Amino acid sequence: MRSFLKISTIIFLFVSCSKPNPRVITKTIKLDTASGKPVLSKIIDYGSYKLPVSGKIKEFKGDNKAFIGEILVLRGKNFGRQPTIMVADKPTPVLLRLADGGIVIRVPRQIPSGEQKVVVSTNNGITSKNIKIIRVAAAQAPGSSKTLLFNSLNWTTIKEFKFGKVLNAVFHTEKPFLYITTEAKGKFQLITIDTAAQPGPKVIDKKKIKLNKLLSFGISQNSEVLFAVADTGVVIYNLESASYPRAHTFQKFVNLKDKGNILDAAVSPDSKTLALLLSEDNLVKFYDVQVPDNIKEGQQLNVLPEAKVPLLRKLYFTSSQTDQNLWVLTGDTDESLKVGYHSSDMVKYELKSAPDRTGEIKVKKIQSYPMFIQKISPNGIDSATKGADESEDASLNKWTKYYYISLIHSELLTISRLPLTTPSGLQKGIETISTIKFNGVLHRLDYRGRTKSFYKSKDVIGSFKLSSDGKTALMAVCKPQVNKEKMTVDFDCGIRIHNLESGKAKSIKQGKIMKKDFVSPFNFGMTSIQD
Repeated sequence: MRSFLKISTIIFLFVSCSKPNPRVITKTIKLDTASGKPVLSKIIDYGSYKLPVSGKIKEFKGDNKAFIGEILVLRGKNFGRQPTIMVADKPTPVLLRLADGGIVIRVPRQIPSGEQKVVVSTNNGITSKNIKIIRVAAAQAPGSSKTLLFNSLNWTTIKEFKFGKVLNAVFHTEKPFLYITTEAKGKFQLITIDTAAQPGPKVIDKKKIKLNKLLSFGISQNSEVLFAVADTGVVIYNLESASYPRAHTFQKFVNLKDKGNILDAAVSPDSKTLALLLSEDNLVKFYDVQVPDNIKEGQQLNVLPEAKVPLLRKLYFTSSQTDQNLWVLTGDTDESLKVGYHSSDMVKYELKSAPDRTGEIKVKKIQSYPMFIQKISPNGIDSATKGADESEDASLNKWTKYYYISLIHSELLTISRLPLTTPSGLQKGIETISTIKFNGVLHRLDYRGRTKSFYKSKDVIGSFKLSSDGKTALMAVCKPQVNKEKMTVDFDCGIRIHNLESGKAKSIKQGKIMKKDFVSPFNFGMTSIQD
């Protein structure tokens, strides 16, 4: 009996003295209270690991690089039950707690790249450790088959893929995934890339986009859905499993008069409303997409009721703490130039999605902002919450925005009517290109309604995107090169990484485009930067 008690006592002491399993998920209430100052000894990056809700997490070694959206496990002691976590001075929620007190978080968006502090604080003190934060950018020049992934801190190349022609690329706002659409022989594909994979970004999913024509592709600002718009309808992808987008059934647009009428499309930040920009009668048409397998036709908005010619160019959504706004860019089109030049404007609307399928979408005009530059037409738009230099930095108000608009010389729009592939079109095109002083412009509207031109060049700006710090514009550009004597025109294309503060740029030559592709809306190339 004494031997049994002795053995039992030894087993009890062994069990009670064993350390908690550092990989077992536990409830906060089961953790010990902190007995002293916290100590952060190690940060392990877990990539895009899908966290279980219970049980154990896997064991990872990590590579000491933390990508935006990546899972991190913080190891140490005395973290207590309710520590406060800051990454680069940004409060960061705790996703899970582990039996040894470990903390699981996700690298938050909109923090600076480079060496940043991860801080754990309790009532007993503060501890911190540095980690390297990486934000990814993606770009492809027109005429190139190479897609480049950059570290947007120093613009070094992280990875190079060969996908053929890339149409669009968007990043998930919370997780480390990049979604790319490609085209080959009229067939479209959706590719998902894990940017935080080790030893480097890798493709984790490919699927066909079952559309005859892909006009627009994008992601809602809350990253709940992807959308792929054709001339007759839309396919919405659910991102509940962010690594494997799931397609809903194709939804046909009802009461759309002309299937070649769609110029642009965008989904509202709350993922509830799809807006289509139509060439006919300067209309924006809305659809309620809260039920992706059964979308509902909404109202139409006449942006320019007095206009006699088509003047709509681009759509763009933004959001704030209290509302969401739709911006419509207007300016010259091929059709409008037949009767002369027109002004370029940004028209701002407040949009309220229907609360549910039984309600209606509400749109209210807020203001129109003229751009005050003659003979140009807008081609793209993006925004940043910070200015181009420290004196302009509006970071104290995260809802303040600077809007950047890429524009092209209006005369270039006539090339769509007289293509360079015809003898008469080539002659006229060479004359037009030779007389234009600048083809591309980067213009800005600040939060006070003031405008400023940042960039004028012979380059035509195709796709462009702003870095989250508001300091860099990533552009896909093509420069027309004409020879009047030989009656030839060529287009050297590449990627331009433009510093908005200094005006200096890094250029990467990649390819050329065919004369037949140098036509309106000039949305060639691909650029995207992680937020």
